Amino acid sequence: VITYVEELNRRLALRHDDLTQTILYRATELNMPQTTEVVGNSRINYVPYLGERDLRLKLEEVAKTKPIDLTVVHQPWFSTGRITAEYAAKNKIPTMTYIHFGDVFTAGTAAPGSWQPVKDALDANPSRKVVSVSDVGAREVEGQFDIREGVDYVGTMLKTDIFNPAKVTSEDVAELKEELKTLQKDFDIQPQDITILLPASYYEDKGQKELVHAIGRLVNDEGMTNIKAVLVGEKFDQNLIRDIQEYIGSN
Repeated sequence: VITYVEELNRRLALRHDDLTQTILYRATELNMPQTTEVVGNSRINYVPYLGERDLRLKLEEVAKTKPIDLTVVHQPWFSTGRITAEYAAKNKIPTMTYIHFGDVFTAGTAAPGSWQPVKDALDANPSRKVVSVSDVGAREVEGQFDIREGVDYVGTMLKTDIFNPAKVTSEDVAELKEELKTLQKDFDIQPQDITILLPASYYEDKGQKELVHAIGRLVNDEGMTNIKAVLVGEKFDQNLIRDIQEYIGSN
């Protein structure tokens, strides 16, 4: 996923002369350095931050280096998305956000009122845009928040087949087989087990809790005791992890 996003940034950089993109991302460890990639006459700055307070400081630092012409808010229902949207509204910076997967944003994981700061940021600026790859999502957000001039349904914006596929060597296959053996041993996975692997960061919309609850129903109600789930991902949402652990402990 990271490689995919980096390639998107490079393609955008090549479309413009002297474009500066600053990507603020959550650091996974202390003292991660800021890096810069030069693409043509454009630059891509990758700036890590630690927590909400650090994100606010980094936004201020970026603005001092070069005026911000546009903010793009990803995952607007998270606190980091709200912080960015509120900063943009306060400083009259045009803002853009987008809807990934239809009603999962509005009817699924988005908490009540969580879109409001984003809407405020959009309404505070005459130059703002909301785009959606889902017609359903576009209409829902447009109706729920009465965003002026509506939401643009743009369809699929980019297909992954434009990128070179990963090349897998025989050595990669051999290494993967060894890792699989270790995984089976560590989690006591037997040949008769039905094993579900879910590699995803721990966020509400990734489905870890729903998967565990579904397996719980199959085990407790249907007697399917040979089902196992392996969850692998960055532990961003500690409350979600605690909920999952408590559910498993009580079932």
